[in-house]
Amino acid sequence: MGVTRRDLAIGAAAAAATAGVSPVQAQSYVDLTALSWADFDRRAVSGILNQADPVALPGYRLGFVVRNGIKSITTRGRAMSQTYDELAGLDLASARAIADAALADFTEQVRATGRPVIGLDEIRAQPGYKELKLAPIPWTGRIPADARTFAYVAPSNHDLFFINLDVPNDQGAFGLTNGRAFNKVCAGLGAICATPTLVIDFAELTRSGGGAWSGDAGTAARPGLFMPELVTGGLFHFARNAMAGGGNRSGLQKRVRLGQAGEMVQTSSRNNQAEVAWWNSSAAMGTQGPGSPNSYAMAAYRYQIDPARFRDTVLTGARALNRALAQALAENRPRTR
Repeated sequence: MGVTRRDLAIGAAAAAATAGVSPVQAQSYVDLTALSWADFDRRAVSGILNQADPVALPGYRLGFVVRNGIKSITTRGRAMSQTYDELAGLDLASARAIADAALADFTEQVRATGRPVIGLDEIRAQPGYKELKLAPIPWTGRIPADARTFAYVAPSNHDLFFINLDVPNDQGAFGLTNGRAFNKVCAGLGAICATPTLVIDFAELTRSGGGAWSGDAGTAARPGLFMPELVTGGLFHFARNAMAGGGNRSGLQKRVRLGQAGEMVQTSSRNNQAEVAWWNSSAAMGTQGPGSPNSYAMAAYRYQIDPARFRDTVLTGARALNRALAQALAENRPRTR
């Protein structure tokens, strides 16, 4: 969708075609089949992975971008364009079932590294586990200055909790309650605690124009499933005792395209095309009204998923993420004497 004061006179569709919509930011991608540990922020956890050989798996965070939006506006608002979109067709039971399969795959891939794996029962038996502040399932949250709304789930029979290193989280940047409790859990286990976080986005929003000297403004939504950078990754934590220890996130550095698993459907559209067209035609006749109107165009969409395709596509992404994180654990084991 795009809009200019002149283009509105010939229709919103023509505006979209001529607006020259380009990405909000230059995106960098990595091919799904080539995704590896090298595509993550390895430095963040380089001193953690080799501290112990056993790996504890507290869970698997699966997040979805469920709402997003973008706006482009020119100086003094002479032209404005907005696009909103939301995810549709995903229910809680289906989302948690996907998380079940993702965790099962991650467990298998970690075991294939030769590291001992500690399961949920032993993790929950740690005294520090009872001190964790659990999040509701699903938990929804946002990152400051980010238009995306995220919804997170955990696998069936698993709890969902965040520490202050997670982005987003329910603890705040300086919330230490869960960090301290999780530290106690890891210390009691004598293991690396590894928690993958897979986030799925369903559209790439773009805009054009809107600058100080621009006469037009355009926005658009390109549908498709993506693994977005930074919020997708893994949390690794280790503690030698209840008071000393810590962890860090290793975030994905490039976006990953997963493919299509649904259809983008327009749910609403509004603009003042007729008003601007009338003013433009009046101006051409020399009989224009008292002032040119500011042009606007707004549209909303939903990405209606096909449940079976969606599950398969998300799990393809999960297996790729799991492979990269298992590679990290395989390549950074403690040295044997």
